[in-house]
Amino acid sequence: MKRLIISIITIISCALVYAQNVEYFVKDTAQNPIMFANVVVLNKADSSLITGTATDTTGKFVLNIVNPQNKFIIVSFVGYKTYSIDMKDLKGEIILEYDGTSLQEVQVKAKRQIVILEDNKLKYNAEAVRNKKIVVSAFDLIKELPSVLSNDDNSLTIVGTQGSSVLINGRVSSMSYDNLINYLKTLPAEKVENVEISYIMHLLNGM
Repeated sequence: MKRLIISIITIISCALVYAQNVEYFVKDTAQNPIMFANVVVLNKADSSLITGTATDTTGKFVLNIVNPQNKFIIVSFVGYKTYSIDMKDLKGEIILEYDGTSLQEVQVKAKRQIVILEDNKLKYNAEAVRNKKIVVSAFDLIKELPSVLSNDDNSLTIVGTQGSSVLINGRVSSMSYDNLINYLKTLPAEKVENVEISYIMHLLNGM
């Protein structure tokens, strides 16, 4: 059976500002860095998204948040318990604990990497994701990836980005956004081999 490779090319606008950025590190309980963990900052009043990012290959992410007392942060990664804390209480290091309900499964399947960094792309192994979570469609599968949000089950958003293009087997989809979402919802998850996410940096001048 022929399997598809779904590629998402997304744009990050990075403002050049004269302000202090704060570095944080995400690690597991053995002090190993957790790469590509999903990081989102939300407004405490209505849980609206303020910003989002992902950890790099050293487990590091950088934030510059104004009025941290009004915001909270959520850090998550497949196989670990989701971490949530008020921004004002956030320290420089975040420890994620293994999810006890899937710890045995994580250990058994540890040789099959969920994600690798290759040619400036994050390549997610669809089979490894399916082994950790029950997913029916390609849409469900993509929703389970770190850095991907779906607030209404009818959209897909890469946190911290301003726009995305979707490619199927290297070809840009000509479908409208709504039709593309419907297609992904009807496409069986087992027909997807990999999902690739590429980030393009767009620099903006700022003060």
